[in-house]
Amino acid sequence: MTKITLLIVIVTTTVLCSWISPVRRSRTATIDVILPSMSFGNDHKEWKPSFFSALEERIKRVKLLNLESATLREKDLEMRFWYDGRPYAINGFVIHRLNGRWSAIGIRQVSDEWPSAVKRDDLGQPKSGWDVLWTRLVALGLLTLPDGSATKCKTEVLDGGAFVVETKTRRTYRTYRYGNPQVADCDEAKRIVSIEGIIADEFRLRRSQK
Repeated sequence: MTKITLLIVIVTTTVLCSWISPVRRSRTATIDVILPSMSFGNDHKEWKPSFFSALEERIKRVKLLNLESATLREKDLEMRFWYDGRPYAINGFVIHRLNGRWSAIGIRQVSDEWPSAVKRDDLGQPKSGWDVLWTRLVALGLLTLPDGSATKCKTEVLDGGAFVVETKTRRTYRTYRYGNPQVADCDEAKRIVSIEGIIADEFRLRRSQK
């Protein structure tokens, strides 16, 4: 791995390991969700079992339910954005709207090694408000991006990390993954990096470098 690529991976890991001090949750936004009508197939067969087996070990420690099997009401929604740094760390954040109430939490390992204690933090309200944040994320393709394996995204990096997204809207579950999207030369990878950047900015997550 080159020094530049290593730096990118380190910065990304730092973003998902650092959280702001909690503030109160918002109860105001009521934005609706429009689901895509197309099917996304089963492109995630190769990576899904191993990733979610490792993820399950971590989310159980903070009493977070498996999203795919969780029961949500028709107008409820949830999005989970994970940094897959296995075999060491899996960190991420969760945005959900339950009974019209939005909230966000950060999930992070206390140590960069595994096994480790796992911490759950309230991230409070995004600085632009829930409606603006959700609209920006949906516009970038949060609900419609295909799995990275179904695209022409390619990287020459042999190791590094990946972003995994889970969404559940109108009782429909989806998940997709992009490996090393910071160095992938494709539109889809650029979009997933932009989504990560928006969330980090909106919740004032600390960055070691910009």
